Amino acid sequence: AKKGFSNETPEMMMDAVKMAVRRTGKQTMFEFISDNHGAFVSAESKTFLEMIFNKVRTIESGNSQANPAETMFRLFKRSLKDIKSFISTSWNAGVEGQANPDYIKLDDLPNYEDACIMMNELVERWNDSKQRDLTTPNQRYQIKHPDCQPMNPIVLRHLFGNHTEVNVARMRGFVDVYKTKGYNESKLHQFEIPNFGGEGTEIIAKATGYKYNAIVKVVWDEDFADLYTLDEQYIMTCEKALKTKSSHAEMSEKHENALDHQMNRKHSQDQYIDDFEAELANSMLELGYSQQIAFGGNKESYNGSQIENESKKINKKQTKTKQRTERDFNESEWS
Repeated sequence: AKKGFSNETPEMMMDAVKMAVRRTGKQTMFEFISDNHGAFVSAESKTFLEMIFNKVRTIESGNSQANPAETMFRLFKRSLKDIKSFISTSWNAGVEGQANPDYIKLDDLPNYEDACIMMNELVERWNDSKQRDLTTPNQRYQIKHPDCQPMNPIVLRHLFGNHTEVNVARMRGFVDVYKTKGYNESKLHQFEIPNFGGEGTEIIAKATGYKYNAIVKVVWDEDFADLYTLDEQYIMTCEKALKTKSSHAEMSEKHENALDHQMNRKHSQDQYIDDFEAELANSMLELGYSQQIAFGGNKESYNGSQIENESKKINKKQTKTKQRTERDFNESEWS
């Protein structure tokens, strides 16, 4: 808990789960069992836990023994009684309800940081102590379920990565985020939006409600960035942008490949734009008079579109006739 407090909070639970993920090799987490405390059942806590664990459940109210963690905690506390330097206040009160039967002065107690270090050492001692089955908790942990595999990288980034919000509407196919250190030092990290100008743009626009500003949440590390809506709905993952050099003298094979990649990416974006404009122009030809006027046209542009449309139909018919003729013509009969 925070210094000077003993209340359980969702933040405490999240820190504990993150510690468990780190210390167990970032493996798959199967089940989370808890009592009905607010630190575990709030909406924020449920969203966090369901992202990590395959199954999340709470025990029946009033039946604390249904939670196996209670038994482990009780055994752990019992193991502390053999430590002579550990005060007895936690177990016994004085004859007249005294809170401090050991009469320890406040200045003689360890400070908050030292107490955390001591407790961590006691936990390590417990994990290395043999239990009733003559195995230690550390040895027991080595017996894992065969489906226990490395956790999803997206989940791990959400737990340990950097979180920020950006507007990608004007970033021209990239996601730019900054890592600051102190007041003056700031480093740019850039990631590529896949299929920008085509499917990638449509996915982001749809997720953000087709708004003028496409503000998204970015969860990122050195290599990847995951885009989410502001209400934590996953959108896509973007890879780190390949960087090239502006000076030819500084060019290497790696930078030349990066330049080729970015040029091909630019050509793809141009093609998306050309295809969209062509599709839009074709759709305008099919519109009626009132619709074209509503889109800013006039009588002359409408008549011109009708003539162009009829011309396309004639050319299309002639092309199909020529193709059918060539298909039916058997050259061997005239040789």
